[in-house]
Amino acid sequence: MQGYFLDGLKTIVYLIPLGYLIIRGKRLKLKYFWLLFSGLLLLFLGHLLDFFDEFGYVFPLQDFFEDVVGFTLGFTLLILAIYLEFQKK
Repeated sequence: MQGYFLDGLKTIVYLIPLGYLIIRGKRLKLKYFWLLFSGLLLLFLGHLLDFFDEFGYVFPLQDFFEDVVGFTLGFTLLILAIYLEFQKK
């Protein structure tokens, strides 16, 4: 039961800023919007795959997509977007 709750909570943690970015994206006037959006989306999808893994929905290469594409590439894009957006000129 605890695995379902924690994985579901982690999924929601990435869904909230992703939804905010989708709704308020143009008003935020971010230069690297698509980079930030891609990073949050990959993190959300990685955690969503992790959540579905708790229910037994397993498909080939799930661990690769969950860990490498979702978490590693997602964090890389997110950190790169934050760095590029807020660096001093």
